[in-house]
Amino acid sequence: MTPRSTLLLSSVLLACHSGSSNPDKPPSDPLVVDVVEAAAPSAVPSAVSSAPKWADRRARVVGMPLATLLASEDHTASCSELSARLATRTKGLSPAERTLSLVARLEGVVQSAGFERFFADEPGDDAIATDDALKTIDAAGARPIFANALAHFPSGTPAKDRKARQAQIAAMSQGARSFDVETLAFHDPAITVATCDQMLAYALVHVKELKLEPGKAPQDAGTDAR
Repeated sequence: MTPRSTLLLSSVLLACHSGSSNPDKPPSDPLVVDVVEAAAPSAVPSAVSSAPKWADRRARVVGMPLATLLASEDHTASCSELSARLATRTKGLSPAERTLSLVARLEGVVQSAGFERFFADEPGDDAIATDDALKTIDAAGARPIFANALAHFPSGTPAKDRKARQAQIAAMSQGARSFDVETLAFHDPAITVATCDQMLAYALVHVKELKLEPGKAPQDAGTDAR
């Protein structure tokens, strides 16, 4: 883990909310973590309290050329913007775009709704491809957790058909709650930050294969444009 990732970990917790209207907090984008103000003596100013608002951070990266975005020091905002750009690419994906899209979708769904929802819905159709994508970007922290989630299915292979896969989940000893341990493990901030770093590193190496145009910067950086 890079020194800046270590520094980031000391001041973040995973965002498990959605649609927050507070401009100081990021929305429920994939791979987003909230800056949390730690308890401190009143005589000691909190460094977190002066941190830039999330809307300001997003505004700084949203219009960046892709190579600049991937090299940005603000990994949290960069990952959020990278995932947002990937979401606009649905057809004709290059192998690198496909890999990153699978990882970003996994992160987004599991962070907001857990592994049960990931497997029960459309993303689960690509469960095996998602496992390959985690391997491709060398997500050493996330991949074992995903492998444990896969292990709940017969032979570790979820059915390709969605209804059959939902029946597999219903037949598990704890049903939908069978994935609670893996979901909790995936919410570890260390896993989130490490996966973010690996996504950015992989994207930077394959930048010429990515057709991800900059977004449109909000006119008012103090308002969380969504």
